[in-house]
Amino acid sequence: MMRLLSPSVLQLEQGMAEVFGSELVPNKEYTFTYGAKVAVFTWHGCVLHLFGQPDVAYVAKDTPMVRAKWRARVGSD
Repeated sequence: MMRLLSPSVLQLEQGMAEVFGSELVPNKEYTFTYGAKVAVFTWHGCVLHLFGQPDVAYVAKDTPMVRAKWRARVGSD
């Protein structure tokens, strides 16, 4: 999760990742405005470039995404 202090550009260099459920296209630039809160999720890891200044940035080891995906699979049986 990041909160941005300036207009910023995020670019996926390697791997697979998504922002709020939308898959990122490798090497495409995604522009975010001042104050945006951005959560990047990856199942297997990735390399990102952020051009801008985050106020807050951290990596979480526990995520509700795993539980949400599991519940979706169980509910479809």
